[in-house]
Amino acid sequence: MAENRGCCCDTESRRARVDDCFERGRRRQRNDPPRRGGRPIRARDGTGAIFDIDAVDGRIAGVRFRADSCVTLIAYCERLAEISSGLSVGEGHRIDSETLIASLDGVPRAKRPRAALAVAAWNAALSRIPDGKEAE
Repeated sequence: MAENRGCCCDTESRRARVDDCFERGRRRQRNDPPRRGGRPIRARDGTGAIFDIDAVDGRIAGVRFRADSCVTLIAYCERLAEISSGLSVGEGHRIDSETLIASLDGVPRAKRPRAALAVAAWNAALSRIPDGKEAE
């Protein structure tokens, strides 16, 4: 595992394409859906996302999500799952919309606000992890 895994570190060398992340995200949603309950975070247009995050010893160990059928939102959720693996819960909280947008190529400018929705759902799930330790 790479030492430099923080959210603000080296996103340029770990960029991905929106279509690739969408396909991986679609598979993740189908094969490993969220297990814990909770309400999705929704945008004004009704589009929503929810994450289910496993943490072990304060580190992100597994991520599942469900996102409405927006290619960009699914791709952003998948990208969050990919770039967060192994991060501490605190590092996970530092991922912001700008970091997420910078890590994913091919998103039309008009769809970039979906990153804020993905990050809001991400932070809601992180906040449910008690004391930054193992989620139950």
